[in-house]
Formats: sequence, C-alpha cells, structure tokens
Amino acid sequence: MNNFIAGWKKAYRHDLTPEEKENLTKYYQRCRKTYIVWILAFLSLAGGPIYMIRKEIFNPSIFYFSSSLFLLFLGVGFIWNGKISQQMKIFHSEVFPSLYPLVIGAAALFGGKIYFYLGWAIVAISVILFLIGWWI
Repeated sequence: MNNFIAGWKKAYRHDLTPEEKENLTKYYQRCRKTYIVWILAFLSLAGGPIYMIRKEIFNPSIFYFSSSLFLLFLGVGFIWNGKISQQMKIFHSEVFPSLYPLVIGAAALFGGKIYFYLGWAIVAISVILFLIGWWI
C-alpha cells in the first residue's frame, strides 16, 4: 500500500519521464473502448424507464433487465480497464479521480487488480438481476 501512495505522489507532481508520458498516451488510447462501453451502460440504464414511460406501463422485469444491462456494461468496462492497468502499469481512477488521479509503476498493479475483480463482481450481480428479471 505504501508503494501505491508513493506512486500516486510521483504522478501527482507531474514529474514524468518522456517514456512515462509516451506510455500514458498509449494507456489512454487503449482505454477508449472502456469509455464507449461505459456510455453504453448509461444509455441502457436510461432505456428501461424511457420504454416504460412511452408504453405507459410498469413492468418490473423491464427494470431488472435495464439494470442488468447497465451493470453488465459497467462491469465489462471495469474488467477491461483493470487488465489494461495491470499490463501497462498505469492506473487512473475514473470513479474516484480526486483520490487516485494517476498512479504509475508497479504500484498501479494494485489499482488494476481492484478494478479487475470489482468488474467481475459487478458482472456477477448483473447476471443475478437478469435471472430475477427473467423469473418475474
């Protein structure tokens, strides 16, 4: 954990080497697909209520399906971001940017693993919600 904080302090001061700056550019290019998946997540979250308002019905299974899709896309985004963070040893938290704005080096593996396993937990919850929506 101390390495994680030390890596955060180094990146926060912005004293990056040219190699680290190049890796950071590659990291953001590889993370573009996760941002697209997160946009899809929020669109799917809005899709269920919009459908119910237009049809003037309330169906709990539609609520569960839209919530399930939201969590599925969100979890996949977390998994991809965690894998990229572990491979490139760069971690940037979109969820808590004020806490962990940027971490570089071996300490970034810690943040990447958190995102990776959190993503799988979110995907598991989305599968459970999907099954509940199907059951109803």
